[in-house]
Parts: sequence; structure tokens; C-alpha cells
Amino acid sequence: MSRHSLGFACASDHQHCIDDALAAAKKLCRDQHQRLTPVRELVLRLIWQSHKPLGAYDLLPALAEAGFNSAPPTVYRALEFLQGARVSSPPGILERFYWL
Repeated sequence: MSRHSLGFACASDHQHCIDDALAAAKKLCRDQHQRLTPVRELVLRLIWQSHKPLGAYDLLPALAEAGFNSAPPTVYRALEFLQGARVSSPPGILERFYWL
């Protein structure tokens, strides 16, 4: 079982990890008087679902499928917010996220 920076633990139930991470991110944003918008939440969920670093362009199809603007700046803004708010991601993923 691993412990993440926001204080929740993750065993083998990956969906449980994702749910815990999203709950922790929502609380962190509330505490910081920030909003975890639907686009930001989806980007965070996609990052948690991946087991490897993704490029911004890798996320565009999922945003389009969900009905959001699928332009690269939309992803970049969400990523910048998540990094700036210090929202937790799987160890090292946001730090290794490559910008295309």
C-alpha cells in the first residue's frame, strides 16, 4: 500500500485510488478557494487512470468525447492549475507531463 502526498493510501483497487484522489483534490481546492472545474477534474481523472506520463495531445480526444473544448490551451490551462494548486497525481506524473 502506498501513501500519496494528500494523505490517502492506495492498495490494488485503482478506482478507489482515483476516487480518493478526486475527493482530496476537491477538498484542497475548496480550502484554497479555488474551483475544480469539470475540465480540470476530467484531466486529473485521465492522469490518474494512466500509468505513464501523457502528452497534452493525448488528452484531447477524451475532452472532445466529453463535450469540452478540445483545443490544446484547454489542457494546458487545466494542467497549469493542477500543478499550481499542488493537486496530487500519481507519483511523478504531473512532474513528468510533457508539453507538446
